[in-house]
Amino acid sequence: MQIITPELFEMTYNELCNYYIKKYGNVKHDYFSTPECKSVQKKNSRTKEGLEIHHIDENKHPLLSAKWAKNMPFECQKADRLVYVNVLEHLLLHIKIYEEECEKSAVTGKQAILGHPGIYFLSQRINDYFSKEKEINGWHINMAKIIIDNFEEYKNVLFYHLDNFLIFNKDKRKKLLQEIKCISCKSHDDVEKSLYKTLTDKYYELLPYELGDKVEHDLFGTGIIYFIKEIDGVNVVSVKFNQFGNKKILESYDKMHRIKKNKRRIPNDT
Repeated sequence: MQIITPELFEMTYNELCNYYIKKYGNVKHDYFSTPECKSVQKKNSRTKEGLEIHHIDENKHPLLSAKWAKNMPFECQKADRLVYVNVLEHLLLHIKIYEEECEKSAVTGKQAILGHPGIYFLSQRINDYFSKEKEINGWHINMAKIIIDNFEEYKNVLFYHLDNFLIFNKDKRKKLLQEIKCISCKSHDDVEKSLYKTLTDKYYELLPYELGDKVEHDLFGTGIIYFIKEIDGVNVVSVKFNQFGNKKILESYDKMHRIKKNKRRIPNDT
């Protein structure tokens, strides 16, 4: 059954929350039993259906389901501020939070933080669920079962996130590779190799240059990168061009691009 349809990507965060409330119904009880936020209300559990709870106000306050929640307004724990979702839908909500944070950041200049840790946490869980090497136990079995046939949709969600990540982040090459590594990790920090390869293959022209990369420059034509050096936090690549000899080019220069893909080393791969 399809979980992530194309129209969901067009919705705002609040529209998406309302969509899932209509889809799964209202949460009946507060998340924590008391304002001390020590005991989660078990009556809300729908893990047998593969559903978990998302805090709607996580677009304003972080870590509302963790022990630090006691430092946040208890109104965020009220039943009407909660929504049921499966783990793939949960990931999309956090991506929407981060996307809207990035839009604000473009105006205020403040770093976008909200939503981003949730993207890493949930993608690690989902990578565990799809991994053939990871044994799934307990309530995670039902969470994994509900999305097990939706790996292509999961990839599309990650593509959506990375496309937006590129729009809002400077120093795109270096940060893009870091982001791909983070969302390709499993819970013990080892990389899900097939997913990492899928993501780096799709975005390889935008990833950091490596020694031996063949490139094309708008003025100097084709050449091969033979040296890379970081200067004041910025990568400078040395290129031997076929017709113009050796030149030093900023890696961020957007009119030079890779034209021959080298095999990229997978992190933790020996």
